[in-house]
Amino acid sequence: MRGALSSVLVAVVASVTTASAEDTEGRYAVKGSGQMPCAEFTRALADRTEAATQALSWLAGYLTAINASEDATFDIVSWQSEGMIAQALDARCKANPDEPLAKAVEAMVAIMRPDRIAIQETPIEVKLGQRKRVLYPSVITRMQSALKTAGADVDVNGEFDEATERALRDFQRNASLAATGFPDSITLFRLLNTN
Repeated sequence: MRGALSSVLVAVVASVTTASAEDTEGRYAVKGSGQMPCAEFTRALADRTEAATQALSWLAGYLTAINASEDATFDIVSWQSEGMIAQALDARCKANPDEPLAKAVEAMVAIMRPDRIAIQETPIEVKLGQRKRVLYPSVITRMQSALKTAGADVDVNGEFDEATERALRDFQRNASLAATGFPDSITLFRLLNTN
């Protein structure tokens, strides 16, 4: 039974990736937590309820579906952490409490789309002391380019080397952030967000 269900799910996913994303009037059926009003999501997130956990799991599935079905998209999420994505969605929902969660996520994805990872890359583990995270080489390259534009002496090579760490520490100090040299989400947001 489990094998049959897996086969059906694989067939459904395969058909979704080749089918039109919506009907001729731009509509599509929303399933699960995507139907939840934004106000309900913000309450659930603040109260740390099971509904928030389910909504965030739904979000992960939505992002995976984007990766599977959208042209020129290996990963719609280039560097943002799960926590940062949850905070961004919460902020969007607070500003639009009557909006369905699916529409809020759609708007958030539209903002993330220009920074997506278009082709497969092997992430690199960045480790400083006890802190570690993985970043795509193209994100490190973007980070190095932004640091170089700001006057840092770094090579734009996609490797997190000592010069990049020093330049990042200087950037953090100048931006009144904790000068750790670690590419945490707030640092990357301040460095890479050009809007």
